[in-house]
Amino acid sequence: DRVNKPKRPIPSGQISKRTSLVYSVVLFSAGLGLSYLVNIYAMSVAAIVSALLILYAWRMKKMILIGNLTISLLVALTFIFGGLVNLNVLPVLSLALLAFLANTGREIYKSIDDIMGDRAASVNSLPIKYGVLRARMVANTCILFAVILSFVPYFLNVFRLGEVYLFFIGITDIVFLVSVVYAKRSAKISKI
Repeated sequence: DRVNKPKRPIPSGQISKRTSLVYSVVLFSAGLGLSYLVNIYAMSVAAIVSALLILYAWRMKKMILIGNLTISLLVALTFIFGGLVNLNVLPVLSLALLAFLANTGREIYKSIDDIMGDRAASVNSLPIKYGVLRARMVANTCILFAVILSFVPYFLNVFRLGEVYLFFIGITDIVFLVSVVYAKRSAKISKI
């Protein structure tokens, strides 16, 4: 972050590492406690997410593709968590998969943006190991699979929303496809 995101709170000196650690422990504890109030399944997901976040910061971030996939799994788990709140995960599995695929593409693009800082921190990312062009191809493939598969819930009538689902997923897919078309400007892609 000192190289890639120097304005973030820790590298900019706005918050010390110790204060950040205390703050993190408070937030993790609050999240687990609140999820327990929902149900034991939600708390289980919250515990898994907490463990993955800690492992990601400690080791996984520096592992080729593992860090990207971990963050994408965390994004997908938000849908699973929502399904567990209602004790009905089946309808949201398709959204979790779509979120996982689209976010994996986004995470790879963010790795492209972060090459300088990642090299300095000995991060073994996909663009560092295999080059920016191959990393873009993998990212675009993930995003395109998300777009293609986004129509499956409509055809299976998973949400019984029909055209409403199609309208919103159509807008989302257009944004994803625009991001793939402008893939040469990777800094903008992860924001889109």
